[in-house]
Order: sequence, then C-alpha cells, then structure tokens
Amino acid sequence: MVVALNEDDVVTNLAMAWRSSPPHYDVQRVDIAQDVASQFLTLARDTAGELTRSSEVTYDPEWPLKHHEHFELTGGEIPAPKLFDDLRDLLNQPRLTKNLLTKPRLYAVAVQTSKGIALFGRRMAYLKVLGRQRSIFAAVWDGDTFNKLDKSVATFANSFDWVLWDGTLSVLDSAGFHAEFRDNKAIRARVAEHVKAITKVLAIQNADKFIERCQSSVPMASKLEKVANDGIWKEPVAQLKTYATRMSRSPWNFSAAVR
Repeated sequence: MVVALNEDDVVTNLAMAWRSSPPHYDVQRVDIAQDVASQFLTLARDTAGELTRSSEVTYDPEWPLKHHEHFELTGGEIPAPKLFDDLRDLLNQPRLTKNLLTKPRLYAVAVQTSKGIALFGRRMAYLKVLGRQRSIFAAVWDGDTFNKLDKSVATFANSFDWVLWDGTLSVLDSAGFHAEFRDNKAIRARVAEHVKAITKVLAIQNADKFIERCQSSVPMASKLEKVANDGIWKEPVAQLKTYATRMSRSPWNFSAAVR
C-alpha cells in the first residue's frame, strides 16, 4: 500500500456518510480543492507508513489498542459491508451539494492508485462543523479583515480510525471504530440468550443477578458473548476453573459463577 500511495498519479477524493438507520449509510462524494487533497494524501501516506510499523493483535473488542497496535478484519468480520462497497465505488455516489453541511457520522479519504483504492476513515462525532447559527455570530479572519461566515466550515483530525486496503480492514483506533460500528444495545440484549444456552450445560449460581450485571456493562456482555460463541463452556468444569484462574483479569469471576 505504501508503494501504491506514493505513485505520482494517484487521485485523492473525500466522502462523507450519514447513517439513516443502523447499519445503513448514505454516502456522498465531496468536491475538494487540490491543496486540501494534497493534505489528505499526506495524512494517508503517513498513516500507511505507521501501519507497516504497527503490530497486529488478535481482534478483541475489549482490548485497548496501544499506539503501535492494530486489529485486522476480513470477509464477514467487516461491519456494514454496503458502506465500504459504496466508499470503494465513490465516483458513482451522489455529489454533496448542500449549502450548509449537516454533521455526518463519518468521513473517508479515498486514494485511487494503480493497484486499487485505499480508504482511510474516521468517525466525525468529536469533530466540528461550523456554520450559521442563531445563537452564534461567526466571522472568518483572512489575515487582514473579519468576514461574515456564510458557508460551513469542517475541522478534520490528523489521524484515522481505520484503513481498508485489498480486502483487509485495519483498525487503528478501537474506541472510535467501536463507537461507530458496534451495537452496544444489541450486545446487552443477547445476554439472557447466551446465559440460557450456557445453563443447558452448566449451572450458573445466581444466574439472574449474573444477567443483570452483564447487561449493565458492555465489556462484560461482550466477554460473555465471546465465551458463548467460542463454546468454551462445553469443556469440563475443572478445565474452566483452570482457564478462569489463568485469565484472572476478567471483570467477572467465571470460576465462582460455575458450579
């Protein structure tokens, strides 16, 4: 990817996406001036270089990625597949023509190279879109004079949450990525279902309280979901207790719950 991004004739585009209803997004391409495109390309090249020096760690939604770590997702692991299909097919998406920009959910920089399209995306929740507002009188300083702000102004970060290249989605910022693509309500809703499945094989002491506790904590609900999906609960109780002792950092004591 680094070599492809450093080709002389790459083309840099910008896309913004609004979430109409999870997990459906409306993608629009945004016209950008050459100086803006150049700045985005520089950020993309820097990010690609950092990714080559980053260490891949096994995907775990509760693992807080360190500065030089990343997850890699492929195939069915990639969330909202239509969103990423639309971003790869950016030139066929409608062009943004609104005079005033309403705040999108995320933005993506799409770099066209001879070897494919590289996508660099970030959640826009903590960025700003400034425009005309009744409660605010805004003006733009041009170095000499303040002028009335008649258009929307968006601020962008100098880093990305994720990179998509050659079918692999690399997650660089787990907090930003999961805040956008993880359905915490659904994870909590599946707690009782997972406990019901496990108790067909194992008895869980105070199962009702265990369910309440997991439903009140997304990390616990997520770990329960991982246990349920991995099928480890089908192993002998003695082996489970050994495993729980080894994984002593777990926020809930599996060995105490299983009887």
